[in-house]
Amino acid sequence: MKTQALILIAAFALTGCFESKFDREKAETILNNKLSNESILQISFSDQGFEKAVAEGIVKSFMLDCQFTDKGIKLFNSLTDNRTIEDFGMMGINPHFKSKYRIGEKVKSIDGIADAGNGRKLVEFTTVYVFPASTSSEIFNYIYTGRKAQAIFALYDDGWRIIQ
Repeated sequence: MKTQALILIAAFALTGCFESKFDREKAETILNNKLSNESILQISFSDQGFEKAVAEGIVKSFMLDCQFTDKGIKLFNSLTDNRTIEDFGMMGINPHFKSKYRIGEKVKSIDGIADAGNGRKLVEFTTVYVFPASTSSEIFNYIYTGRKAQAIFALYDDGWRIIQ
């Protein structure tokens, strides 16, 4: 009996009191926990979406000034009270506007997991933004509705954590 107890304790100590296995499901759970504590306050036009918005009279631009037209204000009213679109004309930055709501984000897919050295894992994933139910689906023709990202995970004594 004493021997069996010692074997059980040794097995428990060797395996740890947490799950060291790392897979897509575990990565998604940890990422969603992190994303649930964050929110997005600015919405970016997609590259083609901005051009389309200008062509359809939703946005008007003149040199470095860019604003929603009356048509655009009606369409985007569920997300913003601002008429102005920021960072228009700045190199490498997509035009964006401030949301009047905090937009949520969750993992849509885990696209890949690779070893990152030193027992760490590199996870590539795609997210989807969680917009208020009142958001017109027509808006999604013009803006990003998620993003591609990466995170690095490390195994600690209490389980896997995002470190980068």
